Amino acid sequence: MYTLKHLKNLTLGKLYNAESNENIIINDFEYLHKNVKNNNTALFVINEKNWNKTFSQKRREIPIEFLVPKNFKTAGLIITEEYIEYIDDNIPQLVVQNMVNAMFAIAKKSRLTFKNKLIAITGSVGKSSTRLMIKQVLKDYNVLENEHNFNTRPAVWLYMCKLCQNPDFAVVEVSLNALNERGNISLDLRPDVAVITPIGEAHLSTINNIQQIADFKSRLLDGLNDEGTAIISNTHDMSNYLINRARENNLNVITYGNEQSDIKLKEVKSFKGYNQIKLESHNELVEFDLKQFGKGMIENAEAAYATVCALNINSSVMNYLSDIKLFDKVLDTKKILNRNGVITILDDTHNASLPAMINAIEIFNEQSKFYSGNKIIALGKINDLGKNSVDIHKKLIPVLNASSADYVFCLDQELRPVVMGVKGKVATWFRDSRVLKDHLKYFMNNNSYTLLKSSHGGTEFKSMAMELINDLPSVENDAMRTVQHKIGVDGISHLLIEKNGDVLESLNVENSKTIEGLSPLFYFIEAKERNITNYKVIDNKEDNHPIMFDELLEKMRNKPTKQEIELLSSELFKDEVARRKAINQFIADNNLTKTAIVTVTGEFSINERQSFTVTDLLTIYKNYPYILNDDNTFIFGDQYNYGFRPFGNNIRIFISKEGY
Repeated sequence: MYTLKHLKNLTLGKLYNAESNENIIINDFEYLHKNVKNNNTALFVINEKNWNKTFSQKRREIPIEFLVPKNFKTAGLIITEEYIEYIDDNIPQLVVQNMVNAMFAIAKKSRLTFKNKLIAITGSVGKSSTRLMIKQVLKDYNVLENEHNFNTRPAVWLYMCKLCQNPDFAVVEVSLNALNERGNISLDLRPDVAVITPIGEAHLSTINNIQQIADFKSRLLDGLNDEGTAIISNTHDMSNYLINRARENNLNVITYGNEQSDIKLKEVKSFKGYNQIKLESHNELVEFDLKQFGKGMIENAEAAYATVCALNINSSVMNYLSDIKLFDKVLDTKKILNRNGVITILDDTHNASLPAMINAIEIFNEQSKFYSGNKIIALGKINDLGKNSVDIHKKLIPVLNASSADYVFCLDQELRPVVMGVKGKVATWFRDSRVLKDHLKYFMNNNSYTLLKSSHGGTEFKSMAMELINDLPSVENDAMRTVQHKIGVDGISHLLIEKNGDVLESLNVENSKTIEGLSPLFYFIEAKERNITNYKVIDNKEDNHPIMFDELLEKMRNKPTKQEIELLSSELFKDEVARRKAINQFIADNNLTKTAIVTVTGEFSINERQSFTVTDLLTIYKNYPYILNDDNTFIFGDQYNYGFRPFGNNIRIFISKEGY
């Protein structure tokens, strides 16, 4: 712990509002005011100029009132570069010349005086889960650890400052950001135990290749104390490089993850809801239950056991893993009861890398045998993969083909080629997260098991999953194994409007949806907007039977055939790229459902889910009133009927199964 006087001398700052109070105790530090909980905490006020100069994560300009609110009264000390006039005079302020330098001075001093063991963790996959497992097996001790996944350079400095609390152990997760070319934080962190989890294809949008990622991650080893221990995953392409790097530094090394490792997995027995694990190290056997599933989670437990060995703690603490709770949405099993019965979801939308996604699918395979209902895998994209994104996502195809899923549903453009490569299952790609959410509800029947997996950023999947889980208890759909007809019937809806677009009457608008697309209507509007001069069209699929372009266009108004729709599309667009570009622009210009136009003909497709609403039709009517001829009729659709027809002096807009 520190006194105000200690901090003043350490930072060479000037102390205000502390007359006769220089011996006030400070034993905690924060740089976000909302995290300050008591009067023994100092708040660092770091302006964006110093932040951006020091840290790679850029911060926009933030008014001082947001960094320190005017009604702020909690802290025992504010450390700032300029005296803040509006703050209560009862709160001491330490004014320093350079805030970042002051923070680093306190961090370095705190680490030098901390004599207990510090465990640092880095890697591409599993570092947060490993940190939580290590904390769990040390639950009999006072442990300082990162909150959430705060693991960047400023966060690590902050937790180094917190070492003044003198915990029994410190467990600090370290990101690549803290080990990059801006400086190796390990040299100041000086861990006693360094854990490096598997290196994978995360960060490839900013890092050239996996070797470079391994180079940065291996820097954690450079700061290890002379008698420290390196714990290294032995499961990936960079394992030997990291192990050799550690041995070159004359470090103690413990490996885990395969049969050649120091920590060996001897046995796994699977039960519904948990696994029984047996590990071995130097002829010592340890057994424990683990409610987290999959090879990756078992490897994380092996890393925790290796840490127990390195710290020379009794291995019985591994039993504490039986009741560990990891992050929400990290392989989190949720059971939901609704009119369909009990629905089980494996929610893993915390984040994703390729190994983590494969691991989640393996867990799904392992546990799905305990469920008799539909088995569903729903995926959003892996973010932050840069130019390699499509190729990396394609590596999921053989994994999905070998999975126990009945259904595979994917969101995001990067996963479209994956869906096209999946064989032997019902696989469907979705452009719109809202349509995916609605679709999933029909498949989640009694005793069903569903994996939800995606990155937390760069995709709408995570927010869709949250909404789905919140909606499921009140779902009134009857879940069915074959749902095509059910979705279509549930989406039947209509609007009765005046010719100016004002709505007179509506039916089931809130549930309006389709299983087909708007393609014929879109092609009609596209042709009209281009004002194409009439000409003779040759249909190469019908013995060169000629038809005039205007005649072909008019056929779109009244239940065009698949062949007629394909012919008009081929006349309008030179290739699929041009067609898709025009579709995206049309949907954006009119704010339509993203899946309103997908397939060429608009027909139902198992692989590519499309859907629009009666409200979309209303929008199109208002924006393109010329779509209706003198009889106010435009009808299209294959299994269902969609469009416009006269109703007295008004117009009916409809999605219908039978008549229209």
